[in-house]
Amino acid sequence: MDDFTTKANADAYDKNVRWLASRPWIQIVSLDDIANGNLDISTPPDGTKDVWGTVSRPTNTNLANVSPDYVDHATQESYDHWYFGQSGLEESLAGKIFNIRTGSPLPQVFGQLGSAGLLSSSWSAVQAISPLSDLQSLARITTHAGLFVTAFHDQTANDLSKFSTGAYIYPDTSSQSLANFSKNAQSQVRFAAVYQRVDTWRAAANAGSYLNAVTAESSDVDLDGEPEYVLYNDRIFALFERIGGRLVGAWVRDTNSGEVIQTIGNPMSYSGSETEEEGTANTLAGQVGSYRTSGLKDWFAAPSGANYVNNLYTASAPASGTGWKLTSSDGKIAKTVTLSAGQNALQISYTVASEFTNLYIRFGLSPNLQDLLLNGQTYLSSLGVSSQELNLYNNNPAHQLRTYLRIGGGTYTGATYNPAAIDDNPAGGVSFDTLNMRNQAQTQQVEVFGSNTMNFALGFETGSAISFSDADLDGLPDAWENLYGLSTNDNGSINIDNGPNGDPDHDGISNIVEWLVGLNPKLIDNSAYPKVSLTKIVSGFRINFPTLPGRKYQLQSSITLNAWDPFGEAVVTASTAPPGTFQMDDTTTLPKRFYRMVITAAP
Repeated sequence: MDDFTTKANADAYDKNVRWLASRPWIQIVSLDDIANGNLDISTPPDGTKDVWGTVSRPTNTNLANVSPDYVDHATQESYDHWYFGQSGLEESLAGKIFNIRTGSPLPQVFGQLGSAGLLSSSWSAVQAISPLSDLQSLARITTHAGLFVTAFHDQTANDLSKFSTGAYIYPDTSSQSLANFSKNAQSQVRFAAVYQRVDTWRAAANAGSYLNAVTAESSDVDLDGEPEYVLYNDRIFALFERIGGRLVGAWVRDTNSGEVIQTIGNPMSYSGSETEEEGTANTLAGQVGSYRTSGLKDWFAAPSGANYVNNLYTASAPASGTGWKLTSSDGKIAKTVTLSAGQNALQISYTVASEFTNLYIRFGLSPNLQDLLLNGQTYLSSLGVSSQELNLYNNNPAHQLRTYLRIGGGTYTGATYNPAAIDDNPAGGVSFDTLNMRNQAQTQQVEVFGSNTMNFALGFETGSAISFSDADLDGLPDAWENLYGLSTNDNGSINIDNGPNGDPDHDGISNIVEWLVGLNPKLIDNSAYPKVSLTKIVSGFRINFPTLPGRKYQLQSSITLNAWDPFGEAVVTASTAPPGTFQMDDTTTLPKRFYRMVITAAP
């Protein structure tokens, strides 16, 4: 990947590929072609596709450790010197003790599989997670993300010249430390163990253990020797750390399928730190300064600019309700987070010292992290903003997920959305080539601010919990508007194309009808308009019509086409129902009858 850090290198690579592609005697293949056995590699070709052989290192211990020349030279011709260290030459990863934060070491060395240490402990936790689940997949990705540059060291002596015997003329004899990017990745391996605790909660919730209960408990779930603070009911599992008093992970459970989906936190992304600290600025010295953003990240306080991102908060029980009160070390910021039984939202209350005119708080939202890793922003909506609520949807058809901040209405007061928030630093000459507030991997940042007291809710919904919310009250659900790029804050009074009577694709079908029948408002797809169909049966006719979730279907009939009457009972489909078929039989044996289907939103 380093070869593509400059445009010139990338252009040179493209030029080489074009040269190869224009030479018919050169066959260009992909790794997928090799892995899937799509190539004939016999000499001469025999017309049969071949499967390339594999060598299993765990079962063949006689294999030498072979590395690229650069690494071979840097490790004194044995990769073991990098992993286990070499006195006076190479820092050991196996014996490395990482820090939770500056001055606070972890209780174990990094170690290796099969021996005492964080790596082995974390991997054992991963293996205990329910197989083939999203939780195990994310846990494995977290582990592998921490080991992709295993024990890589800083290197200064890099003259690779050799004698004719193959020995290096200038062997590496200097002392080398583990590279920062390597330490940053490897220190995060232990976070894979968090998923085992979430999986334990998932299994208990699916068994009905938390149906009418809320639990707040402290336990060491990330193997750092210190307690974390968890809060959960049968729908939400939230994980808090003392450092910054941050919400570092949140998961939501589908009460129908029992599946659990991550919506806050991304432990497999590059952390930028070998500790649990997060970046305190968008940029530092012209480079990325903050690689991750969790929830309730107290960004800074005005006018002093006091930063609480990595302040060591204390956790205690709240005055009322079940949850946690997290207080900064100087007592100037306190945030109380509570949860109620059967609810999908965390209730959050801030009290801020009067010397601060505003406290700015950031949230990193990652609705359906597994999908974001696989599909990027394909299904991720734009941020829906109204005076009372901020909504972000992942509209993957397999698992739609909604994450929201409710800042207005009822008892929610004091917090204001900051539309001017950025995640780069144009004033400092640094502008990232990404969507604003989406520079961090698989994360949409959101910022609110306020003073004195703030009360708001942070909610997560999936499956049947997702309501057909409609911020602008135009009859078009926010999720549908987000999916097709229509404004959730314009009912058509500003731009008619955003409202129910709009027709942005100019196909003659209004938005409200496009939604009701399941068409794309940005695509001329009249041919896909659903139709009533008839099938002859012994005693008459069977009427069929395709259905979608969250609709009411009333079949009507007529003899003359002048007057229409209901035919049978209306059918209402649940918001969680899959697409299906309305079916009704007409056994009246009349010589002539017409039918039509009237579709409205489900009551």
